[in-house]
Amino acid sequence: MGFTEDIAAGRCGSFYLVISGEEYLRVDAVRRWLAALSAKAPQTIHRFRPPRWDLTELENVLVTIPMFGDAVAVVIHDFEKTHSAQQERLVSLLASRASHVSVLATAGAVDKRTRFYKALAGLGPVEEFARIYEEQRPSWVHRIASDFGWSISGEAAAAIADLVGEDLMAYEAELRKIILFIGQPRRIEKDDVDQVLFADSRYGDFAITDAIGRQDLARAMRVMRQTFLGAGSKTGWMPLVAGTMFRFLNLKALGKDKSDRDAAGELGLNPYVVKLLRVQAERFTRENLLRGIELLYQVERDVKSSVLPGLLASELFLIRFLRGDVLHREPDAKVEKNGNIPAAGGYSIE
Repeated sequence: MGFTEDIAAGRCGSFYLVISGEEYLRVDAVRRWLAALSAKAPQTIHRFRPPRWDLTELENVLVTIPMFGDAVAVVIHDFEKTHSAQQERLVSLLASRASHVSVLATAGAVDKRTRFYKALAGLGPVEEFARIYEEQRPSWVHRIASDFGWSISGEAAAAIADLVGEDLMAYEAELRKIILFIGQPRRIEKDDVDQVLFADSRYGDFAITDAIGRQDLARAMRVMRQTFLGAGSKTGWMPLVAGTMFRFLNLKALGKDKSDRDAAGELGLNPYVVKLLRVQAERFTRENLLRGIELLYQVERDVKSSVLPGLLASELFLIRFLRGDVLHREPDAKVEKNGNIPAAGGYSIE
């Protein structure tokens, strides 16, 4: 029987090799194996990772009887990195291990033609997990969420897979953040993904741009006030919002016929980001966005010339832009025909 079948059936042999290019699958295999061993008897756990390791220490673990007679679980990570001069000795030590010792050795990839691999494979079952393809990744988001005891909508699972990419370990990390954000157990929805993942520094200060993109004035005002209460920059939001407005304009110029993936390639963005921005861009006309850029220019001018306090000028911008009640007001800064305005205050919003 193989590793997966044994664990599923509640059995647990004393030696396994697990091979997978996916780090998460190797980590998950170790977790499941240790849980299965612990269900049978208490375990003293030791971990080793070549090539910088002490085989003498490993030897002591493999042959020394614990003081209280506990069983011993030994995990050897990345066994394929074992130095050639140590390979023969490692095989010998594992073959002569004491009966109270169980071993799980994992590897990202191995050359199955080598004597070293063949010798290790002769000690117990080998399980090699197949590559996970793109269309399978949302189902892995579901599985990882389920392991945490949570459910997740199909739309939210697809969003995580699209945004994070191929790294299953990153799925787990992002799901942890979302769960902490939500707090009380419930189904994870796409809106949770949007709010939490985009708060990550990889995507900039998403909170203010997302609130504006959703035309949520109340939330935008709360975020702005938090910005001014914090210790960081009080003007850093302006180029972020300007950049978002220009992305909206670019998406409108590309049109609806171009796919999210193609549009992402042209704009240098993640396809999921494009998908989200397109929904938000539809809430604004081109004239709205150009007017918003004019208002941003006015905010920076008013703040740097001390005409208005920074928070007041910023809140007035949000009200004017999101309420749309001054769209026909004579602009304070002229927008050129190509949609650009003069660079202001040391940053460019091209």
